Amino acid sequence: MHLRTVLEKIYFVTGENLSVQRVPNALTNQVYKITSKPSEKMWALRVSKQISRELGIDRAREEKILDHLKGNAWVLRPFFFNQAICLTEWVHGTPFYVHSVEQIQKLSQLIHEIHSQPLGGLTHIQPTEIDKQLLHLLKRLPEATDSAFSNLLLKKIKHYVFPKKLTLCHHDLHPENIIVSQTQLKLLDWEYASLGDPLIDIACAIEGFKLNGANKAEMLKALKLGDEEMQLPICLVQALSLLWYMNRFPKSNFNRQLNLWIETWKD
Repeated sequence: MHLRTVLEKIYFVTGENLSVQRVPNALTNQVYKITSKPSEKMWALRVSKQISRELGIDRAREEKILDHLKGNAWVLRPFFFNQAICLTEWVHGTPFYVHSVEQIQKLSQLIHEIHSQPLGGLTHIQPTEIDKQLLHLLKRLPEATDSAFSNLLLKKIKHYVFPKKLTLCHHDLHPENIIVSQTQLKLLDWEYASLGDPLIDIACAIEGFKLNGANKAEMLKALKLGDEEMQLPICLVQALSLLWYMNRFPKSNFNRQLNLWIETWKD
């Protein structure tokens, strides 16, 4: 969608005298910082790319979840949504990198708060099931469907049981999606959020923050989880990340990462 067309759709929020700055390194959206002149009001504008839907992004679901979560200090205020556009408040701050026990405890508390949200009007939302996600992304890669990677992955999927008790899950927790703004944590990019398996969401955080050793143990302790019960969720989340990038960048070579995953998780 042409940027001028997008700006016309959000005119009733932003007005017309705007500064538009492209934000680099977005993988599934074109992201812009919108500033109104002379008021200096700021918004974050995300415009979906063509592949966004295939990779699991659903703006209508995201809008419902953000509306449901309003009132929580860590949620951004939404202004406009349609299936291609998301306009929210712009948050000044820095990414939340985790280095200390205190920071791990803050991250664990945030995850606990997300998973403890009453579901209320969200119960009709289609849950995100990682086994179905994996099979969907694998099917889009014909060259990977009969390989050592896919054969091992299919074995792992057979051991996974989607839980009956679901929670709200963010599914994309990493330092750049949690901003420290005036000591308050703000959680960005709810485009993959849905009802789901809380262990998968925790595995996403462990992988997204690259936690291992003592840091990983501290998070599991804070969330009252054992290392053994997290092995399969982490295995599947690592595979999901690989397949996501293989779909997003089909011309790149992922042999090294595939072989590492196989070596890590082979029986």
